[in-house]
Amino acid sequence: MIRIIGIVLIMLTGANCGCYLSSRVKGHIKTLETINDMLRETQVMIRFNAVTFKELILHLQGCFGISKLKFLSFDAEKSDIRESIIFAIKQNEDGLNQEENERLCCFFMGFGTTDIDGQLSMVESYQHYFADRLEKVRDEGLKKCRLYNSLGVLGGAFVAVMLV
Repeated sequence: MIRIIGIVLIMLTGANCGCYLSSRVKGHIKTLETINDMLRETQVMIRFNAVTFKELILHLQGCFGISKLKFLSFDAEKSDIRESIIFAIKQNEDGLNQEENERLCCFFMGFGTTDIDGQLSMVESYQHYFADRLEKVRDEGLKKCRLYNSLGVLGGAFVAVMLV
């Protein structure tokens, strides 16, 4: 009886590992979607409101979905905004890969250094990059999620059979 319970627990552990890895991929996709929303909101704010960097960050922190990005969660009134964002991006709490982190750092470092047209073209180029990344990650993510779930269950079953 205990042996059967152990086998079932091992199989469930494998399935949970697959679900965990699958959820990480889905989280990456969600983060990229949110970054695309942030870039669209940034473009609108620059084009129609001509806001300063601080005003933009305060606005983004107040936006419902965008405020979930961890690199935007700091007190913008008490700290150097640009350095705080760069530091938070480098902490990589949002689950982005290194290239995406570097692109975000470059975006925030270059933001506010040119005129409005230059900023709009910069935002547009980053929108294209992150839209392409989102499309690629979505395609890969669908396959990886299925694979992780299947391998988790099969791996757990394999280990359980080997221990019997």
